[in-house]
Amino acid sequence: MDYSLILKRVIAILGLVFFFQSMGQLAALYPDLLWFESLGMDSVLWTTVLAKILCCGSFGLLFTMIFGTNLLIAVNGVSREGIPTINSDGTVTAESRFGGTPLKWIMAAVAVIFGYMVGSGLVNEWEKWLLFFNSVPANIADPVFGRDLSFYMFTLPFIKLFKTLFDSSVFISIVGVIWIYAVNHEIDITPGNVGLSGRTRRHFGVLAAVVMVSFAAGRIIDGWELLYSSQGVAFGASYTDVHASLPGLRITALTALAAAGAFLTVFRGSKLNNGIIAVVVLMVVNFLGTDLYPAFVQKFTVKPNEITLEKTFIQQDISNTRTAYGLSNIIEKSFEVGDLAPGYMEQSPETISNIRLWDEAPLMKTYKQLQEMRLYYDFESTFTDRYNLGGIQTQVVLSPRELNFRNVPDEAKTWVNEHIQYTHGHGICMSPVNSVTQDGLPRLLVKDIPPNSTVDEFKDLVRPEIYFGQLTDSWVVVDTTQDEFDYPLGGGNQYCRYSGKDGVEMGSFFRKLLFSVHFRDIQIMTTNYLTGSSKILFDRNIQDRVEKIAPFLFYDGMPYMVAADMDGRGKRLFWILEAYTISDRYPYSRPRYVKSARGVARLNYIRNSVKVVVDAYDGQVNFYSMDARDPILGAWSRVYPGLFRPASELPPSLSPHLRYPKFLFEMQADIYKTYHMTRAEVFYNQEDKWNFPRRRGGSDEEFATMASYLTFRLPDEKRAEFLLTVPFTPVKKDNMVAFLVGRCDGDSYGKLVSYSFPKKKLVYGPMQIEARIDQQPEISKLMTLWGQKGSQVIRGEVTVIPVMGSLLYVQPIYLRAARGELPQLTSVVVADGERIAMASRLDEAIERLMNSVRRDSRQVEIDVAKLAEKAGMGVNNETAENTDNTGNVGNVGNGGNTEQSVLSGGGFDSGSAGDSISGMNSGSSLRDFASRASRLLDEAGKAASRGEWDVYGQRMGELKVILDRAAQ
Repeated sequence: MDYSLILKRVIAILGLVFFFQSMGQLAALYPDLLWFESLGMDSVLWTTVLAKILCCGSFGLLFTMIFGTNLLIAVNGVSREGIPTINSDGTVTAESRFGGTPLKWIMAAVAVIFGYMVGSGLVNEWEKWLLFFNSVPANIADPVFGRDLSFYMFTLPFIKLFKTLFDSSVFISIVGVIWIYAVNHEIDITPGNVGLSGRTRRHFGVLAAVVMVSFAAGRIIDGWELLYSSQGVAFGASYTDVHASLPGLRITALTALAAAGAFLTVFRGSKLNNGIIAVVVLMVVNFLGTDLYPAFVQKFTVKPNEITLEKTFIQQDISNTRTAYGLSNIIEKSFEVGDLAPGYMEQSPETISNIRLWDEAPLMKTYKQLQEMRLYYDFESTFTDRYNLGGIQTQVVLSPRELNFRNVPDEAKTWVNEHIQYTHGHGICMSPVNSVTQDGLPRLLVKDIPPNSTVDEFKDLVRPEIYFGQLTDSWVVVDTTQDEFDYPLGGGNQYCRYSGKDGVEMGSFFRKLLFSVHFRDIQIMTTNYLTGSSKILFDRNIQDRVEKIAPFLFYDGMPYMVAADMDGRGKRLFWILEAYTISDRYPYSRPRYVKSARGVARLNYIRNSVKVVVDAYDGQVNFYSMDARDPILGAWSRVYPGLFRPASELPPSLSPHLRYPKFLFEMQADIYKTYHMTRAEVFYNQEDKWNFPRRRGGSDEEFATMASYLTFRLPDEKRAEFLLTVPFTPVKKDNMVAFLVGRCDGDSYGKLVSYSFPKKKLVYGPMQIEARIDQQPEISKLMTLWGQKGSQVIRGEVTVIPVMGSLLYVQPIYLRAARGELPQLTSVVVADGERIAMASRLDEAIERLMNSVRRDSRQVEIDVAKLAEKAGMGVNNETAENTDNTGNVGNVGNGGNTEQSVLSGGGFDSGSAGDSISGMNSGSSLRDFASRASRLLDEAGKAASRGEWDVYGQRMGELKVILDRAAQ
């Protein structure tokens, strides 16, 4: 068989594969280069490409050198005439199986091909490669080896990668040289004996020695890896790891080096037997030193004295975990809970005026019903923020109105519509967190298309178009012969043309061909709508956009929108994305798994080191460094100089809208549930472990209360702040023991404060407040009544708000008609723990609660008349239908006229009093009005005493009509 011909063909085929693969990569690279140039970030792309080439090349070269060297050594003794062959008659011939081609060139070609394949397979390790060569010190030493933490975060991952590649190269080399020696008949295998030629024995001796050295290196690496051990009561190296496993690993490493020396005795004429005996000894030492002895120490030394021996290591786990997750500088204070007192509300106007009444789910449904306007518009998310409105900091909820082409009717899903006409969303919807209309709907400050603002601060929204967002997944072409759809206007449409900075010019034939291939869309070549100045916008999804620029950062997938005036020419819309540097190599820090756009990530170190700002109109992206002390960001800043701007360059109009990231805060809070225990003894016993409060929300299913953005004044502070907060309860208990806040405003941004309640005082948690609300007969009957009227009762989240050293609990109640999708805020329940009040409006509920405080009463305060009247009239099922395109909503009832609905009996039972109303008019005598009003009032009182709240509500509604008629 002519091996030479076979190898030549294989090399030719692989060469063609390499060529076409390279051409494909270049074809994909050029559009990306144009995209990066449009953002002024082409240097970022070239740095990444060069890093991948060097990573691929260096790893491939290492493999080629190891593999190729061994192959060349193996074929060095093979004559050019051929490999010796033993014939059937016992004669030996040297028939060449490689033709006339020198074996060395063939083996070199094989090594290069394998090296390219290995290098290409490791190209995705370019981040480890860059961090290793650009590492910066963390200036913190580990407690066991005294090494800087940068060694474990940057160097050790690269060493492990290098060792894996090295071991793979040696293993494949061994397979390759065995084949060559076997073909060359230098390995003679007979029953009970393996015969090797002299040079084969020496070669195998060297390879075995290399394997032993690599094994010793692996044992040293395993010693460093003990800092991530999860075997003990704490995370990280335990007493057994340090005092038993680590010495065992070191002894094993020395034994492996001795075994390597034993294999090298082949150069003195010895056989491989010495090395084989050494390997047997190594296996025994490895078992005794790393398995048996540590198990013995753990069982007979540590277990009987665990708290004493593990105390230092538990303390290290606590310290490093808190540091790695940004909890080391948390400020811990006590909160002496007092009772509400008269005057507290008047002294806390900023807190009271920003109490959140709208939960995300019902508010999102309301926005969708009232403000989406057309099928193709969509509200994807709501964002809580604060704006200075009329000189007052006001907490608001904002949601962008994006264009979702997936919702376009099938008959309108044409190529032109998707890529040329329907290019962007338009405007925002914004409402205060605490305001409602008389119909129980959010009071919209910004609404409609084009944006219509009721506040002066948003009347200068000059760029409401959203070309880059969360739903902009398709590419579009702008500046064509066709105008772009802007928004619906009356019976027609308003059109516009894009004038932003972003976009790649594609007027030339070559560019059309390039993008036609890139997007696999031939219509880019055939359409007549493109002009010489047309530009293509692609990678418009903001998450994909920032990940394409900086894929080495971790993004939480929770961007939020801000309206800001950057240049004094009016407000524009911007996206702010939270970017993190993460690692799973921080010693003694307990790891966790989190979901991201890339999948599930394992981490035990995280910093919110970067804020990313994306212009929603022209797609410009800026990265701002928020933590100059972060060693990982420091390393990436060395790799990409100029990519990260200092925090001082963040535009002043955006700085007031920075928020403590909810993703990071909830992760820190989850860690803090356990790691607030800083004493090793307490941590060991887990005697003070916390949990997030449970809540029902009106259903049987229980779920955790998570973090919320609220505005209130912290103890010892002079003004209210925009804060992120979450309460804690003991494990398997519902009383509240503490709450954690993340500060968002000004110089206090990024600070964490934990407030703990006195252990000897019961502080109600959200679940207990819900239970107390359920236990009130009047409230329970109202809830039942509303449900019986064909409406769904939706109970909002119980919000806990500190007010002047006391706690105020607030729960909104929504009603949704059985046939509708529009939740309406019907009532608000407030409590201070001991007292509960309920009314149709927040201010009324608070006033009733304070009346109880002034009287020192524990009686439930309910605005029965109004709430029962709502029950009697039912929930407005026609609100969505009565909403015009401006977002204005008619009154509840028939035709939006409350009096008319009552006069016609709409929503009321036909009782005796109800029958008499139709005869009442402005000509009736005052005696008639008084008589019938007295009768209605008497019947309402009797109904209330019997608990018939629906009848009570009907009679009170009729009474209102009588009194209104009497006043005419």
